[in-house]
Amino acid sequence: MTTATSKSQKRAMNLLNITASGDDYADAKAALEAAGLPGDGLPNGHNWRSAGKLSDDELVKLLNASRPDYAALADSANDRDYF
Repeated sequence: MTTATSKSQKRAMNLLNITASGDDYADAKAALEAAGLPGDGLPNGHNWRSAGKLSDDELVKLLNASRPDYAALADSANDRDYF
């Protein structure tokens, strides 16, 4: 018996246009992790209750900030000189 995809995973995948190969928790976790996101679909420091209170825009921003490559991209953008 498999565990169903969580509401948090469904919401994150829907907002970020990520598809999983199946419809269970493990497939959703693998798809999210392949995109560099937490497998549970929750941003760092949040649980399902606190994430549920976030707007879609806030959730997307926090999920993107959870990506390991996001911090490197943000740092490189901040290092540029703008005139």
